Amino acid sequence: MVKQLMLPVVDLKAQYLEIKDELTAVVNQVLADGRFILGPNVAALEDEIAAFCGARIGGASLLLPGITIGREAFVAAGSVVTKDVPDAKLVMGIPARIIRDVPQDEWLSD
Repeated sequence: MVKQLMLPVVDLKAQYLEIKDELTAVVNQVLADGRFILGPNVAALEDEIAAFCGARIGGASLLLPGITIGREAFVAAGSVVTKDVPDAKLVMGIPARIIRDVPQDEWLSD
């Protein structure tokens, strides 16, 4: 007998409508500014993503597919990451190598 799995239906339209005004304002700001690459909105988005994920990735870094970046890890700008980065490690270079631990007083989370 096949067991049925019940999954909740996600109402994407309702979720979109909740953020529509904010989303439209930001998109219009980026279009008016004309800075689609490395503009202030990109930096702000990168900061928000880093805080959410608990890791930081410097600009112009390249992560190969399937790479995992650990919590509180830091990938230096311009690095090419070819291997998983453990938690709380600073990596840099081409290919990226572990340089040192990220001190706890520099962590994004408490």
